Amino acid sequence: MHYWLIVILVVLVILLIVQLLVRFEILSANARFVVGGVLLFVAICIGIFTSMQDKNESYIRQLSEVFLQGRNITCKLNGDNIDVNNTKFNFVSGTLSVIGKEGEYYKVNIPLKNCHKE
Repeated sequence: MHYWLIVILVVLVILLIVQLLVRFEILSANARFVVGGVLLFVAICIGIFTSMQDKNESYIRQLSEVFLQGRNITCKLNGDNIDVNNTKFNFVSGTLSVIGKEGEYYKVNIPLKNCHKE
C-alpha cells in the first residue's frame, strides 16, 4: 500500500514541475498533455506490477505457512515433482526456500516459487 503513496507523490511532484515549465513557457501546452499521458501510462504499469508482486508474495507466504504447519507441498526439482515437508527439509526465511536435511536431499536448495500446495 505504501508504494502507491510514493507513486502518487512522485507523480504530483512531476506534474507540478510540468505546470511550472508551461507557466514559464519552457514547455508548450501540447507537450504538457504528452507528459501527462506518459506519466499516466507509467503509473498504470507500476500499479499492475505492484499488484502482481503482491499476489506472488501472498502465495509464497501461504506456501511457507503450509510447510511450517507440517503439511506436504509439491516442488519441482530437475523436472521431477517431489513431496516436501518439514521432516525432510528446513525452511529458510531469508531466501524463501527449503533446504534438505540429512538423507536423500541433503543440502538441496529449492525455492518456494518452484512449489505448489497439494
